[in-house]
Formats: sequence, C-alpha cells, structure tokens
Amino acid sequence: LRHGFRRMIAPLTLLLTQFFWFVLPTLLELRATIPQTRYSSGILAVLHSAQYIWITSYYHQRDARAAGQPNWRLAGYFVTLVAGGIALFIPGPWIVSYLFHYDFTTSFLIFTALVNIHHFLLDGAIWKLRDTRVSSVLVAGSGDSSASQTLKANARPAKSKRAYGFFSSPAFRVAVVGLFFLWGAADQVRFALGTDNESLPSMMRAAAMNPYDTMVLTRIGHAQETAGQSDKAIATLTRAADLNPGNATLQQSCALAMIASGRYQEAYDRYKKMLAVLPNNSDALVNYGLLAMRLGHPSEEAINSWQKAIAADPRRADAYLYLAQTSDQDGEVSTAVRNWHSYLALAAAPDSNIPLEQRIPATIQMADDEARLNQSAAALADYSLAVSLAEVGKGDPKLQSIALGRLADLQEKTGDARAAAASYQRGLALDALVGDPQGEASDWFNYGQFLRRHALPDNLAYACFVRAENLLANNAGQALDTVKAARRQFDAQLGKKAAAVQNDVQLNFAALLAGATRLPASSFR
Repeated sequence: LRHGFRRMIAPLTLLLTQFFWFVLPTLLELRATIPQTRYSSGILAVLHSAQYIWITSYYHQRDARAAGQPNWRLAGYFVTLVAGGIALFIPGPWIVSYLFHYDFTTSFLIFTALVNIHHFLLDGAIWKLRDTRVSSVLVAGSGDSSASQTLKANARPAKSKRAYGFFSSPAFRVAVVGLFFLWGAADQVRFALGTDNESLPSMMRAAAMNPYDTMVLTRIGHAQETAGQSDKAIATLTRAADLNPGNATLQQSCALAMIASGRYQEAYDRYKKMLAVLPNNSDALVNYGLLAMRLGHPSEEAINSWQKAIAADPRRADAYLYLAQTSDQDGEVSTAVRNWHSYLALAAAPDSNIPLEQRIPATIQMADDEARLNQSAAALADYSLAVSLAEVGKGDPKLQSIALGRLADLQEKTGDARAAAASYQRGLALDALVGDPQGEASDWFNYGQFLRRHALPDNLAYACFVRAENLLANNAGQALDTVKAARRQFDAQLGKKAAAVQNDVQLNFAALLAGATRLPASSFR
C-alpha cells in the first residue's frame, strides 16, 4: 500500500475475482450448502455478466461524454441492459412455444445457445479491433455516420418520418422497456410456481400460464402420482412426452407410470413410439421386451429387443438375465448357459451393483443347465461357487441349502457318494436355521432316498421319510402325496420287517434322525 489505495484497486479486483471464481465454489461445496455445479452454472454467469457491464459501462460513458451527452447515468444504462437481456431470453421461447406448441424448456435452451453463439461472434469481432488493419475496416467512415443518418432521415417520406418518430420517441421506448419487465416478472412468477413441488395447485397455475413446458408438466405428473391420482398423472406425463418425443427421460417417466398402474398395453405402445425416435435406448429396449413377454407376444420379439439392448450397451446385465431365463423356458439350454455366463461375469465385476441375492440363484440355475448338458465338471464347480457365495457376509442359509442339495445330487451321479453325503448333511443342518418346512421336507426326503440307494439301515431312511411327512402335514399338496406314496412303497418292500421298523422309528425318532445326519463318510461306498 506504499503507492496508495487507488493503485491497488486493479490487483485487488483481480484477486477478489479469482477468489469468487475458483475458491468460493470449493468452500461452498465443503459446507454442503450449494453444489459446485449449481454455483458454476448460475453465480459464475452472473459474475461474468457483471464484468461485462462494468467494462462496457466505462466505454459507453466515455463515448457519451465525448459526444456531448453529459446526462449519461449508469442506472439508465443498467436498466436498458436488463431490458435487452429479457428481450433476448424470454419473449422468443414463449412465442415459439405458444405458436408452434413446442416444448418451452427446449425452446429456451435453443435460444440460449443462439445468444451464446452471438456472444462468441461478437467477442471475436471486438478482439479483432486490436489489429489496426482490421479495425480500420470495421470502423471505417464512422465519423460521417451522423451526417449520413441525417441525410437519410431527411430523404424519408412523411409517412415514414411519422412512423420513425413514433418508434424512436421516449414514450414508446419506455413502454417497450416496461413491457419487457412485466414479461420478465411474469416469467419469474411462473418459474416460482412451477418449481413449488410441495404445492400441486401452484404447479397447475404455472402450467396454465404456459401449457407447453414439459418440465412443469413432469413435476405435476409426479405430484399426481404421489397423491394417488394415477389416471391424471398418466394423462399429464403423456402430454409432456408428446411435446418432446426425443426426450428419453420424459418417455420413460410416462411409460413407467403406465406400468405402475397396470396399463401394460399402453406402456408397450409408448415404448414402441419411443424406439421409433430413439432406437438405441437400452432402457426402453429392455422394458419393451419385458412388456412383450407379459402381453403374451412370441418370445422372439422380446429376445430381439434384448439383443438390441446389449448391442447398444454391452454391459446390460439385466438383458442377459432375461435372455437366459427365456432360453430356459424355450428349452434352448445351451443358449441359456451362454447368457448365464455373460450375466454372471457382469454381476461379478468390481463396479457391479447386482446383489448376491440375485447372483446366487442365477449361479444355481446355470449349474442346473450345465448338468442337463452333461457338463458335470462345470456344474459341480458352479454349485460349489453358489455355496461359497451364500456364505459371504451374513450368509443366506436357504440358498446355500438349495445349492448343497443340487450339488449332492450331482456328486452322487458322478460316483462321489461320500461327498454327496457330506453335502446332504450340511444342507440339513442349515435347514434347521431357515424355517422353511417345504424346503426342509424336500431335503429330508431326498436324503432318505439317498440312504436307501446306498443300503444304509432301513430305520434311518424310514425316519427321514417320516420327518418329511410331518413337515408337510399342514401343506396338503403334490409334495405330501409324493412322500406318502414313497413311504407306502417302502413299507411294501420291507414286507414283514415293516412293523418292526415303524415301531423303532416311533420309539427312537429323534435319535435316528440325529444318527442319520452324523453318518461318517466311511458308511458310503
């Protein structure tokens, strides 16, 4: 400060500007009050505009005084600039929106882009004035401009003179400025009403002021959904989607609202329209396929849609999942296995958000398909993987028990009875924790059959059958009928020994069950 405060204004201004532009956004983000993106797109633009007003006001004031206009005022200049800004950004989108029924939001963005292009062109012309040769061309003859304007004015017809006088009069200019300010105020009121997400009537008033603003219509639609007005919500979202067919978010919101209301055919038609405009939208392609299946269309339509979704986005794990499930239903087991592999590879990726609760059943199903294709080694590995996945974290004993049961069955078929016994016993131990009578009954029944096939004591296998029948006592159905039929067949095969086995099971039921689950591996050949 040795040279005085006036000489420090310029560097201090530069320092303060840099602080506002680069340091303050980070501080605001750390305080979690204003996102940096919001600051950069809003406040930064205001500061940039203020910078321009500051610079241009200096030169405009200098030129006005040089031209003998001592009454120049910054306030008047500022009001003129504000009116000009309103004229650039507000009337155009409103008029286009009303006349051509065009989305107001899109129209506003287009006008903003045009103004920015003009801004860049103007900047380029201004900076070129630093080159004396360019400057001499761009501003040549400026000294004669006032005289030439006077000659042109005198040469106009009387009617043109009156019109020129009217449009150049201070009253007309004040009226135009006032109109622009009223228009700007109305636009701000509409914006405030349209962004009041807590008040549906306020948003409805905003839509009445401009019925072609998809942003407002979308908010109204979501508010109507929340209020339980599903039919009105769908009508509002459909109107918004029709105003802007190229907006994927709008189309999705409309279709999902239809799905939530059970209007599947309308949702299907909406996605069909959407895909005509946005053929590579993977979300639409996936949902279109699901709706085609739900409506009973041939599976080829859904499969084709999901394949297109994968072509548009190779990381669409859900599309692979639906392809695998549909291939299984159609009996295309080898195709299903390929799709299961693709789905599970994406599900196991570090950036995947697919939970284990979905990965485990898919792994079991893939192993089932591999077993059907006699790919025993792959199936055994995948059943074991499913068991391991079910142990992760807090674990899922039900899925782990299912995987162990399938693993045990395949281990027996491949000649490894000892490993099969261990898997069955692990599964039964888990069943006690699950609380699923049907699943536990199935495991006891399968284990009893396994014991019979390997010639273990009859009373152990019989106790397993009785345990399965007891678990299903309150669930009359095919499973219970199967267990009863198997026990009757067992009784017939036992013949005279049946009564003794039944009596032993009745007297030592708990001990026999415990003994069955603790049979050592050496008991099996």
